[in-house]
Amino acid sequence: RRGGASPTACPRPPPRWRLSGPGVARGPAPWPRASAARGRGAPGPRPLPGAVPLSHAALGPAGPRPPLVLLHGLFGSRGSLQTVANALARRSGSQVLTLDARNHGGSPHSPVMTYEAMSLDVQQLLARLGIPKCIVLGHSMGGKTAMALALQRVKFITAVLNFLPPP
Repeated sequence: RRGGASPTACPRPPPRWRLSGPGVARGPAPWPRASAARGRGAPGPRPLPGAVPLSHAALGPAGPRPPLVLLHGLFGSRGSLQTVANALARRSGSQVLTLDARNHGGSPHSPVMTYEAMSLDVQQLLARLGIPKCIVLGHSMGGKTAMALALQRVKFITAVLNFLPPP
């Protein structure tokens, strides 16, 4: 054994790696220090940042029916539901939107990862695309986001389908 550590000793935490180069922020680490977490000089709760612009793809023509919006699960991306989206667009004849949730796929990263924030992201995307009503289909994390969206915007959602919800 190196360093005389016992087999039950906790490993040392990794060092805080800092990247350098153009476009990389310099300064203190973006996470709170341990002393701040213990209450000495701890800032108040962080304000919820605004919605992030989601990466998305639209399949099928926009028509008179409300579009179907597919929301993926925790370790997924919009590509996870691509086969389902293609089949639904082909069989229904209506528009199907697939999107990447924040911190997933091609969407921007954010330190806030709550269902309310993810719902706000979807609301912003639909408003930007000019979609007044939609049907939302979510898998796992996407299902919880769909339920949060339905609770926040009752008149905005025609139907919510939640398949394979988490335990």
